[in-house]
Amino acid sequence: MGILEAEYKPSMTVAAGEKLVEKAIQNSIARDVMSGNAIDILTFTKSGAKEKYIEIKELGE
Repeated sequence: MGILEAEYKPSMTVAAGEKLVEKAIQNSIARDVMSGNAIDILTFTKSGAKEKYIEIKELGE
């Protein structure tokens, strides 16, 4: 995962981290069409957990 290695910073906000994950997975899906039709991002913080579901057609919009 070159994108994660290149762009991750320990001081990132949760929102910035989520955007980075979307970017990395979108890039991977572009190279492997058998990856599926959506991604799930699960975020865990001290405040609790949240799930974000993104369909492939939404990626990059």
